[in-house]
Amino acid sequence: TPLRQAPGLPFREMLVAPAYLGASAVLVLSVVLLRQSGRAVEGLALLALVPGFFYVQYQNWGNDPQWLVLLGVFLLALRPAPGRVGLFGWDLRSATGAAAVATLAFAAPSAINLAWSPLRHLNARAAEFVPVVPGSGRHEDILDEAGRALYAPMNLPLDGPGGLAPGATAGSRAAEARVWHGDPWPHCQVTLGYSGWLGAMAGALRESGKVAGKTIFVADVLQALWLFGAGEPLRGAAPWYYGGLAGWEGADLLLVPTCAERPEARALMLEAITATGERLTEIDRGPLYVLYAKEPAGSGAAESLDQQVEDQ
Repeated sequence: TPLRQAPGLPFREMLVAPAYLGASAVLVLSVVLLRQSGRAVEGLALLALVPGFFYVQYQNWGNDPQWLVLLGVFLLALRPAPGRVGLFGWDLRSATGAAAVATLAFAAPSAINLAWSPLRHLNARAAEFVPVVPGSGRHEDILDEAGRALYAPMNLPLDGPGGLAPGATAGSRAAEARVWHGDPWPHCQVTLGYSGWLGAMAGALRESGKVAGKTIFVADVLQALWLFGAGEPLRGAAPWYYGGLAGWEGADLLLVPTCAERPEARALMLEAITATGERLTEIDRGPLYVLYAKEPAGSGAAESLDQQVEDQ
């Protein structure tokens, strides 16, 4: 989707990025060394695994090459007998061992982090953690560090109208700063503290009395307000937004956050909602959100959204 075309780097960039080029090169070199060592079957098997290794790395968040540990062990186990010489006069046992050492060196940061994390958890102080979904009962054993869960900073660009360069726009943000349903929606992003932020929104919605027994569609990347006690679960909704309007038809209300977790998702969703021609009426407003209700079919109390959306 336009929102997230890849979990990390694009595939081609991942193969040759400075952080991963060494690992990519040693993988290809390992195939050559095994073939020259007389390990034809093993070399062919590793060659067949190369596309899979790269694809798994591409799909992994942050493009972490977890296959490196397996490759290092594989090379150590398949070192040829001493005295075998290959291309450029290399001693293949020494060359294969060197490739294994290089592979394990590339793997070390991620492997050490994985091995160390249980020890960090054992030494963590419970008082420094809070429930990710407070008040949910059965989910309250899922914890996060209090500062990360509750402190909710936001990012606002200084460029653009009234900022460092009046009249300028910053690339993709130009499409996100819109007037929608009579309100401006500039680029504003919540970067941390999602538990505190969602909990505050849910509390305000409950106090408004407008969401009891209703389903809420959120114009943002997460559909999680019901977990915090605001509204009912939305049937058909996706927990994470990748495109489309999953769950929209079954929603009673639309919530547009004034500062979104992913402003790009908000822009795409509002554009898609506009295209449906659905009529909406504002029923509540606060510092964190604007809440709209769908109008009954045939109502003429509001103009269709495609007449109310224009570029800022």
